[in-house]
Amino acid sequence: PEPTPEPTPEPTPEPTPEPTPEATPEPTPPPPGPPGPAGNV
Repeated sequence: PEPTPEPTPEPTPEPTPEPTPEATPEPTPPPPGPPGPAGNV
Protein backbone atom coordinates (compact mmCIF):
# COMPACT_ATOMS: atom_id res chain seq x y z
CA PRO A 1 0.00 0.00 0.00
CA GLU A 2 1.20 3.50 -0.70
CA PRO A 3 2.32 5.40 2.38
CA THR A 4 -0.05 8.06 3.60
CA PRO A 5 1.28 11.40 2.34
CA GLU A 6 2.13 13.88 5.05
CA PRO A 7 -0.34 16.75 5.26
CA THR A 8 0.91 19.89 3.60
CA PRO A 9 1.86 22.35 6.33
CA GLU A 10 0.05 25.66 6.10
CA PRO A 11 2.36 28.45 4.99
CA THR A 12 3.41 30.69 7.85
CA PRO A 13 1.63 34.02 7.40
CA GLU A 14 4.02 36.91 7.05
CA PRO A 15 4.07 39.18 10.09
CA THR A 16 2.15 42.40 9.66
CA PRO A 17 4.69 45.05 8.69
CA GLU A 18 4.97 47.90 11.16
CA PRO A 19 3.29 51.08 9.95
CA THR A 20 5.74 53.50 8.41
CA PRO A 21 6.36 56.24 10.97
CA GLU A 22 5.51 59.67 9.70
CA ALA A 23 8.55 61.71 8.81
CA THR A 24 9.50 63.80 11.81
CA PRO A 25 9.51 67.43 10.69
CA GLU A 26 12.91 69.01 11.11
CA PRO A 27 12.96 71.52 13.97
CA THR A 28 13.11 75.14 12.85
CA PRO A 29 16.72 76.25 13.22
CA PRO A 30 17.13 79.06 15.74
CA PRO A 31 17.79 82.48 14.26
CA PRO A 32 21.48 83.25 13.96
CA GLY A 33 22.74 85.12 16.98
CA PRO A 34 25.36 87.83 17.10
CA PRO A 35 28.89 86.74 16.19
CA GLY A 36 30.69 85.17 19.13
CA PRO A 37 34.25 85.81 20.24
CA ALA A 38 35.45 83.24 17.70
CA GLY A 39 33.65 85.06 14.92
CA ASN A 40 30.96 82.42 14.56
CA VAL A 41 27.82 83.75 12.91
